[in-house]
Amino acid sequence: MILRPSISRMTDYASIADNLAFLLNPAIQQLPAGFLDSFRYTSTGNNLAHPVVLGFLAQKVWHLDGVTFVGIDVRLNLGKQIKFQPDIVAFDKAFNPILFIDYESPNSSDARLPEKDVDAYCNWTTRCGVSVPYIILTTLPDKISPDWELRYSSPGYYNAAFHGRNTELVQNPFRFWYAHYRTACEKRQMANIALLNIDGNQAKRIFPEP
Repeated sequence: MILRPSISRMTDYASIADNLAFLLNPAIQQLPAGFLDSFRYTSTGNNLAHPVVLGFLAQKVWHLDGVTFVGIDVRLNLGKQIKFQPDIVAFDKAFNPILFIDYESPNSSDARLPEKDVDAYCNWTTRCGVSVPYIILTTLPDKISPDWELRYSSPGYYNAAFHGRNTELVQNPFRFWYAHYRTACEKRQMANIALLNIDGNQAKRIFPEP
């Protein structure tokens, strides 16, 4: 399932995303089976997927060109409902942001992504008049996943539009949610935004198309 970029040529943000995936893969391949392709490590008392991968990402971002400082859970809110809080921000030596990253673990790789991540970034970019590369990393297995969960699908919740589609979801969570992302992101300005996905223990770029 491929998203189509809204720009005419590949730009450096795609290379940054590829480099990050290359650096991240040896780390996530050390994780135990089921760590990133099940909900086993997103449960109360064992909610390790997000913080562990975030730790890997912070470590690997230091190795990217031009990065002097790395911030975690940085609040870039501007007021007047302009709220942008990426998981990781890479800064240059003058504390100018040069890369944003958000990581969505198995229980947050769902319908929220276009509004929660893409819209927040686009609103911030428009308000500030700058465009910093932004990488969104999802965690969706590209295979049959019988135990994959569809949470918060009751009326009034953010996955309500997908209520009752559990059988379809478990056939391939990656294809299920990226079909939604493709439709949603075709209506949005996606310049300077790259999407990576972790399928089991392998991260790769999905958008822009490699």
